[in-house]
Amino acid sequence: MTANALVVGMQPHFVAMRVAGLTALFVAAGSLLAAERSLTAHQAGALAVLLAAGMLTAHVAWMRAGPAGRPSAEARLAGLFGLALLAPGLLLLFLQRPGLNETSFLFFEVSNSGGSRTLFALAAAAASLYAAGRHPRWLLVAPLALVGGIQFAISSGRSEASLGGGSWTRFLIFLVAIGALAGAGRLAGGAVERNLLVAAAVLAPLMFEAVPGRKGSLTAGLIGAAMLAGLAVVLRGRVTIGTGLGMLALALAVVSSVAAHGQSKTPAVVFALVGAALLAATYVRWAPDQASA
Repeated sequence: MTANALVVGMQPHFVAMRVAGLTALFVAAGSLLAAERSLTAHQAGALAVLLAAGMLTAHVAWMRAGPAGRPSAEARLAGLFGLALLAPGLLLLFLQRPGLNETSFLFFEVSNSGGSRTLFALAAAAASLYAAGRHPRWLLVAPLALVGGIQFAISSGRSEASLGGGSWTRFLIFLVAIGALAGAGRLAGGAVERNLLVAAAVLAPLMFEAVPGRKGSLTAGLIGAAMLAGLAVVLRGRVTIGTGLGMLALALAVVSSVAAHGQSKTPAVVFALVGAALLAATYVRWAPDQASA
């Protein structure tokens, strides 16, 4: 057996060893952060970012060493573990005590300034990692973090019950972002398009949640219907698990809004009739030549 044949035969074992090694290092990093009680939040954040940098450096190295368009298992896992350390690390690094400048999420508050800086930094890191390693999954993280950062930024200086509270400004930001992602995806094609469309689909239900007074509002119901139709057009032929879940979330948000419309069954009947008509129309066989014969 030649040396090359031996290396090829050992390749699956090398991959398993690298995956196991990465997992062990991630567990060690998480355990270290959990056990180091003497650190302040900012110090713990800096340590988490440093540990994430090691994982992400390995991710980029493996991406550049492997064939284009075919990320290796170790490259994908290193990127996932790196992101799992980077996101909370940045949050701790930019942590600020909530005050008048906060957004409440159920039972906890987040500083708008700290939230925006965290997400802008995460967006910049994701874009840089894509530029360095060309893994298209970073194009899912980058736009979501960027839009989230903008949402926190426009709330800076005031307290809000929810980041998704009704606001036409937020609605328009989501609309522009979704349009830009869909357009850029169509131009790029391939894996880049798939990830950008998943990002657009994830933003769609958040966009509907930004409609002011959406509960029981006829206007909100019409907007939701238009958004569902628009998303169906954008995703035609490109429905994946990610984009499908985004459309499901939007549909459920519209259901919640429509159901509050005076407890009336009329909206449900209208949606049912439109849906049945659209499906039936796709099976109609137009044969003008036969009809005229």
